[in-house]
Amino acid sequence: MPEPPHKTLLDRDNPPKIMAERYGPQLHLLTELVNYTSNLIPRAFQSSGKDLRDVVVCFTLLKQLAVMLDVPNCRR
Repeated sequence: MPEPPHKTLLDRDNPPKIMAERYGPQLHLLTELVNYTSNLIPRAFQSSGKDLRDVVVCFTLLKQLAVMLDVPNCRR
């Protein structure tokens, strides 16, 4: 039977609220960077030579960067 987290030691509800209150401008900047990166991926591939190296860089590395910075995923 799985145990619930100890609320005093592991509070999963408050940290996203505290982050939004204290780091609002920084989170907004990260959101804007992720939005820009998500639009950069197709533009970068469109202007590339479209070989395997371009596919790896555009759709793997840039996508991973966007996913790592994706603030909405941190707010869950």
